[in-house]
Amino acid sequence: MFIKETTEIHLHQRESKLGNVHNFKRRRSVYHFKCDCCDKEFMRDKSKVTPSRASNNFHHVCAKCDVHKYAQQVGVNMRKIYKLDASSIEVKI
Repeated sequence: MFIKETTEIHLHQRESKLGNVHNFKRRRSVYHFKCDCCDKEFMRDKSKVTPSRASNNFHHVCAKCDVHKYAQQVGVNMRKIYKLDASSIEVKI
């Protein structure tokens, strides 16, 4: 589940070739998600996520959970809801 978007600011220092110290900052936009599998909050860089996926229309799974196993569980639940047959045997009545 998508929660919010935040901006992180990192402060750095560099030394010029004349010995002067220059302060500078870098901004990084981050999306906060809640894992649909284990319900823990996790973050992803905005540059790594497609903007359309930063919504609640998609499932979000953290790096610690198995994505394929979660997808299988969701598929089973959807088949139960819509009463779809998963067998490979064709039955004619």
